[in-house]
Amino acid sequence: MIIYNCRFATMEKLRDVDRSSLSQLEKKYAELMNRKNDVERELMDERKARKEDGGKRLDSAEQHREKERQLEQEVDRLRAEASAREERVVDIEKELHALRKYKETNDIEV
Repeated sequence: MIIYNCRFATMEKLRDVDRSSLSQLEKKYAELMNRKNDVERELMDERKARKEDGGKRLDSAEQHREKERQLEQEVDRLRAEASAREERVVDIEKELHALRKYKETNDIEV
């Protein structure tokens, strides 16, 4: 009985921690997307300026492309991490539900 209560409390804490982590990852993802959009805007501006300047700013555009590639990789990594966290939250919620159901069916008091 006490073991289930401890496990129940632990599962709730883990779920809260995962939700908090997921929230932080979502914020970081939003920041990265904003940075990516800024870099894309800069790249478009550079391309426009290069057309006007006859291609004199080629190096800067290459740097922006590399920066964009790096940001894309980080976004992909964060997406995978967020997905894994979401799956973990779902698993924990399922286990929590099972524990609650077990508690109800066995008439265990907290």
